[in-house]
Amino acid sequence: MGAAPEQDRLLTRAAVAERLALCVRTLDTLHEIGALEKVYVLGAVRFRESDVRRVIREGIRLGQPDAGDLVTGTAAGEDA
Repeated sequence: MGAAPEQDRLLTRAAVAERLALCVRTLDTLHEIGALEKVYVLGAVRFRESDVRRVIREGIRLGQPDAGDLVTGTAAGEDA
């Protein structure tokens, strides 16, 4: 019998906003564009830690070629 799979931690909006150095409203925008899925627990909004790590690792593009990376702040064509 193998070990149980690791459970994904759920993070509060405030914790995610602080971790990504973004305001809470920007988290709502990331959800609206499909970059972060909200998890509702008794009406409270949470985010999966694995989704937050993915945003940090891969960044988010808003569809404009020169808009830059929303998470890292690097413009298109710049070295990170």
